[in-house]
Amino acid sequence: MYHYLLLGLLFLSLNACESEPTSTTSEPVTAARNPERWVEADGQRLGWYTYDQLKPLLEIDNDTTYVVNFWATWCKPCIEELPAFQKLYQQYKDQKVHLILVSLDFEKQLTTKLIPYLNTHQIQGEVPILSQKGMNDWIEKIHPNWSGSLPATLIYQGKRRQFFEQKFEYSALEVKLKQFMNIRE
Repeated sequence: MYHYLLLGLLFLSLNACESEPTSTTSEPVTAARNPERWVEADGQRLGWYTYDQLKPLLEIDNDTTYVVNFWATWCKPCIEELPAFQKLYQQYKDQKVHLILVSLDFEKQLTTKLIPYLNTHQIQGEVPILSQKGMNDWIEKIHPNWSGSLPATLIYQGKRRQFFEQKFEYSALEVKLKQFMNIRE
């Protein structure tokens, strides 16, 4: 009997080691990580995604609210509003809110501008890089009325979505998030 108990415990522990890793942070585990490639420099490792590879991050269906900001280091209004998103990250990181900062930086400037900017300003949140190839194909998939100008923000939870083609100050961003989070189907 004792041998069966030991074998059972051994079996359970071996199966536990083979299971998928769990997140130790308050942020939810997001979609599968299958970027086209990884961009690594100065301690950063960022995924480079085509729209089809990024799409799962824009369609996660759970009880978390996702704030997805489309930005670039070459976009002055984007840089001006990033502190608002960083403050939002700090204020809501322990709640079911997940910040995704989708970089539209030019490929040639990822290691010379984007990654140094992220490090210098200690940017928090998830930062995938979206390939600008085929922009005319994927812009309207994010929102049919998006002209493609930056900054732009998508807030969603499950099937509910709100899209903003504007620069945000913190107070206005927080109001939109709170209004969105209070909407219940």
